[in-house]
Amino acid sequence: MFDLYQRQLELKNNFTIGQDIVYDHSSMEIRFMPFLSNFNYDGYTCFDNSFTREDANIDENRKFYYPIFKPLSKRKFDKAILLLHGLNERSWDKYLCWAEFLCHYTQRPIVLFPLAFHMNRSQSGWLNIRNIFKNLPLRLNKKQANDTVNDTVSVVNYVLSERLSENPIRFYTSGKQSLEDVTTLVKDMKSGRHPFFNHNCQVDIFAYSIGAMLTQILLMANPNKLFSDTRALLFCGGALFEKMNGLSKNIMDKVCFKALHAFYTDRCRLEQIFLCAKDEINTFFSSMLMQEVNKDFRYAFFKTMGDKMKIISLQKDKVISYSGIVAAVGKDYAIQHVIEMDYDYAYSHEQPFPLLNQSLKDKINDSFNKTFTIIGDFFNLT
Repeated sequence: MFDLYQRQLELKNNFTIGQDIVYDHSSMEIRFMPFLSNFNYDGYTCFDNSFTREDANIDENRKFYYPIFKPLSKRKFDKAILLLHGLNERSWDKYLCWAEFLCHYTQRPIVLFPLAFHMNRSQSGWLNIRNIFKNLPLRLNKKQANDTVNDTVSVVNYVLSERLSENPIRFYTSGKQSLEDVTTLVKDMKSGRHPFFNHNCQVDIFAYSIGAMLTQILLMANPNKLFSDTRALLFCGGALFEKMNGLSKNIMDKVCFKALHAFYTDRCRLEQIFLCAKDEINTFFSSMLMQEVNKDFRYAFFKTMGDKMKIISLQKDKVISYSGIVAAVGKDYAIQHVIEMDYDYAYSHEQPFPLLNQSLKDKINDSFNKTFTIIGDFFNLT
């Protein structure tokens, strides 16, 4: 059995962005690859020039490294799994064991790719705790009409809440940049130019939380037909945007949540955005926002996915609910392809495998192994 507690500590203590690692007595290594994002903000200046200039000039978001957990071998690989993370993540810590387990279990490289403005793509100043504490009182008193004090703001969700409240369109543009970057990465992998992958390699996706929504849009859009054969496992994700509850001290505060929800469930405003942006992904993005928008198209798409997609929902997940997933994929598809699990301990969407309580070690290890064996078996079918 994989010991989540022991390995999490060992991996966390040795993992540093940009530093390759080969572990003693291990058949796995961690390699880092550079990436340059060529996303063009010029097409979005009709929203707010200051916003586009500010985000376009964040160097950390343009040039960065991404880690790959891979079997220790000099050969190139024919198969890979792309791991996409959740919203408001600044550290790979909880994903390290996820990647290692899947690397060993599937004998495939696991590519951990940071979404725009997340992980090591965050501006360095955003992690300055002193500045955050200095500005927290202002955010705490920021509220909408008839609201109480914004008591859901925290050190963790402050930066994301400020940025999305200031301009909710950032949720769309950062998602578009992430989609384009993933497309560039997969194109590089399938072309044979990537040092670790053979020409036309199979690229499957393991996506968590908001990474699942990005995956659904990506598979619908299927840019350059790169994802026609992709299999996708969504964990704690896959719901419609309007059914998500991102209100959390680890994700976003209630002022941000209400502003974002109001913005992306206003169909008139969305039509204006799409008319301005003229993006080819508009149909696919809007399909994942509200239940009645492009519903027939969305249900038909998931029907064509068939066994190539599986979704694991957690019963006590308050951010991504089973009902929200059903609303996205349709009842018929959900009956066949969505698994609802529950664990015999206190967990959350953000921490399905909490490691702080040693007394629950055996239960958490057991739940982790059972869950990731299901995930690994899904990918081993090909």
